[in-house]
Amino acid sequence: MIARERGERKHASGPARTLARSATAGYSCSGMEHASERLHTLHLSFRTVPPGVDRLCRLLPLLAEQGVTEVVVDWEESFPWSIDCRMLGPGAFNEQEIMGICAVAERAAVQLIPRLTRHGLPLALNRVAGFAHLARIADDRAQLEAYAAAALRMAERVIDDLLEVLGGVPRIELGGVTTPQDDELERAYRQHYLAPLEAVLRSRGIGIRLQPALQAIAEPIECTIARALSPELKSDSALGRAVMPAAEAVARLDRFVEQAWATLRAAAAALHAAARHAGNRAEFVADGSLQGELSRLTPDCESLRAELAGILGPLMEPEVLGGYLARHLAPIEELAATTAVRVRALR
Repeated sequence: MIARERGERKHASGPARTLARSATAGYSCSGMEHASERLHTLHLSFRTVPPGVDRLCRLLPLLAEQGVTEVVVDWEESFPWSIDCRMLGPGAFNEQEIMGICAVAERAAVQLIPRLTRHGLPLALNRVAGFAHLARIADDRAQLEAYAAAALRMAERVIDDLLEVLGGVPRIELGGVTTPQDDELERAYRQHYLAPLEAVLRSRGIGIRLQPALQAIAEPIECTIARALSPELKSDSALGRAVMPAAEAVARLDRFVEQAWATLRAAAAALHAAARHAGNRAEFVADGSLQGELSRLTPDCESLRAELAGILGPLMEPEVLGGYLARHLAPIEELAATTAVRVRALR
């Protein structure tokens, strides 16, 4: 399904990883119906936490078994953009890997439909400071007048990249922008940017579907699939058995993070009260329960990190998993250490 080879272009993360046909799968989705109904279209987001290529290639046939015929994909920073290597994030696929993904999808009779957020200007552009300003044309008239033409050229480059790697696609979904617009600005935006972009797509024989903006998803894609699955499918299907262990592990992480921040907020309030009154200080020093919860935070973070690494490690690249866990646990560990120093100072 690749239109042509891309010559000398190299992926920033190095040589292609071997595509193992014997993995299992996961993704982020929306639109799953009740188990008694057949699934048709799913939305998958690879933003920030892309799945491993093997994992995705084992998932696609499982989706097909549930009636999925079309997968709308937010590739974002997981796509091997030639525009600027800085657009690529941890775990980004290279061209050979996407070729394998497309081949697996074709054999499973699943159509991959690209989705471009912000009307053709993907969020991956924000990774490059010189490109991020293009997104502001939708909410600032001066930016629109200055950069509409440049934004349109960038959108064409994005589309060219997609087509060169994916080959022909029947349509591209264009996500909306989230910034509220006044009527005059919205009309100008449509006239000077969106209408010309639609004309470019139609001139290339590509269909268009305009969709509202979606909240960026930053979690393993197993989680959203599990939320959408009926209880029957969770326990009685290969798809459910493939995604539930990861989804349950992430649910434990979410619960831990919620409780940890509650503990840290309670400690901050108690320390503030102790600093204002000697009686409060004595009461806080004598209260072993809160201090016990504080002392357990760091070892509990380490224990949970190890547990999740064992479950999620086979599903994604190590740097993706490391970044995902760090975003959740590192702030807790840092604040727990700082709070512990403040507690010791009271004694």
